[in-house]
Amino acid sequence: MRSVYLSPLLLMWLLTLPRAALAFAVDIWPGGEFSGQPVRQQWPEPAAATKPLTLCALYPHLRDAYWLSVNQGMVDEAKRLGVKLQIHEAGGYGSLAEQRQQLQRCVQEGSDAILLGAVSYQGLREAIKVTPLPLFGLVNDLPSGLVQAKVGVSWYQMGWQIGHWLAQRHP
Repeated sequence: MRSVYLSPLLLMWLLTLPRAALAFAVDIWPGGEFSGQPVRQQWPEPAAATKPLTLCALYPHLRDAYWLSVNQGMVDEAKRLGVKLQIHEAGGYGSLAEQRQQLQRCVQEGSDAILLGAVSYQGLREAIKVTPLPLFGLVNDLPSGLVQAKVGVSWYQMGWQIGHWLAQRHP
């Protein structure tokens, strides 16, 4: 399993580039945990799907700008890539039972894979283990070995990067 980290500053810069220039650097943590030294790799812009594909996105909620922006980016990218995106929100971080049911719903809806913004680090372990679909952790961390890959941020690095940027500009 691999964990991928995109620096918030890198993401902001990427948004200013023309679409054709969207090859970008990602940091990979080969052990699946956001600790230690990552390996930087260049990734090309994703290509459009060559066959029908349905992804099921599960979010803790859609009540704030953070998760709304994650959702908007995923909706836009799914459209660009020609991928169907089913979206479910659990209702908040206390909605563990609802998110467990949503994992089953993704299977029932005929999804090809699940993108999981988990409401709990440990609480979904059994539900994830019995889900037959490929599952990818989204933003909120999950224990290593439960999912095929995790896409998120190192909260330490995110804080350090902005702190470093501010310290350089305002000594």
